[in-house]
Amino acid sequence: MAESPNLIYESPESLYKKAVEELKLDQLMVQFSYKTEHYKKVAKMFEEVGDYLDAPQKARECLELAEISKKQEKEYLYQQAVNQKKHAKERDEMQKAMDMFLALNGYKDSAVQAQECKNIKAKSEKRRMKKMVLGLCVVAAFAALGVYIWSFSPVGRKINNYINWKIEASNVQKYPSLKKASVGDVVLFGKQEWLVLDKTTEKVLLTMNQAEKLEDLKFVPFHQDQEAVTWEQCSLRKWLNSEFIDSIFTEQEKNRILTVEIPNQEESAYGISGGNNTQDKIFILSVEEATKYKDVLKSIKANFWLRTPGNSQDTAAYMSYGKIMEYGYPVTSKNFYTYPAIYVSLE
Repeated sequence: MAESPNLIYESPESLYKKAVEELKLDQLMVQFSYKTEHYKKVAKMFEEVGDYLDAPQKARECLELAEISKKQEKEYLYQQAVNQKKHAKERDEMQKAMDMFLALNGYKDSAVQAQECKNIKAKSEKRRMKKMVLGLCVVAAFAALGVYIWSFSPVGRKINNYINWKIEASNVQKYPSLKKASVGDVVLFGKQEWLVLDKTTEKVLLTMNQAEKLEDLKFVPFHQDQEAVTWEQCSLRKWLNSEFIDSIFTEQEKNRILTVEIPNQEESAYGISGGNNTQDKIFILSVEEATKYKDVLKSIKANFWLRTPGNSQDTAAYMSYGKIMEYGYPVTSKNFYTYPAIYVSLE
């Protein structure tokens, strides 16, 4: 008769202690949205403990804290919108205030405030257009005449050539070439800024600089479904190596990006396997790599995904303003940026 497999049992006391320790992590969180999700997660952990000690009461308290955090976030965002409206001087600034009020979905008088922003913006636009029409007509006439005369003059041609040369020289000074760049430098590749993390004589390791400014990389989940997943299986990996890489690199640039073996088999701090190694052109850093290059990455003022799993198979670790958060966050979360990494050939 075959022996039944050994079942792993974790005592209520152990589960209770884990939940208590997890609750303490709320002190590291500044953004209300993170706290709200964190309290819900800890409440679930206390519910799984059962009736041990005051676990049921703590579960209820965590859910109450989640609701309080959610309300605090609404009030904070409302006050931010009020402040934006109060100090808005330009059309775009008033538009931003209006968008902020609309995003509150009727909280307090946000709908009324949004309409006021719209009215102020419309009046400002009418005044601006009246002033511009006459001015543009005059400027256009003189500009057309000036450009025509200038383009055919010997002096004009020489000065234009000089200006173009100065612009090119300025770009060379601002961004060192990949071959001359050192670790920590910002370089230009594929019309995007990249941070140099590591370098050998044959290749250089780059990660995006200020990825939060690129709309496509804002709040992309690690995986589209809340389920057990590894870097090999996640939707983020598939998207980076197909749609994203095709959208920002030319064929010539993609040929310089190396396909490398990405190590994933290391276990997380919680003993969760990272899965199989993969072959990728573009990827995100692991906890181990983030630790290795921490001195360079501390310049990134954002929360971004790491490919190492967190404290369960349906979470992924992340880096928050220079700190590595190994306990992770649910893979479907849209609270994080994506910082792509690539190896580029120097040959």
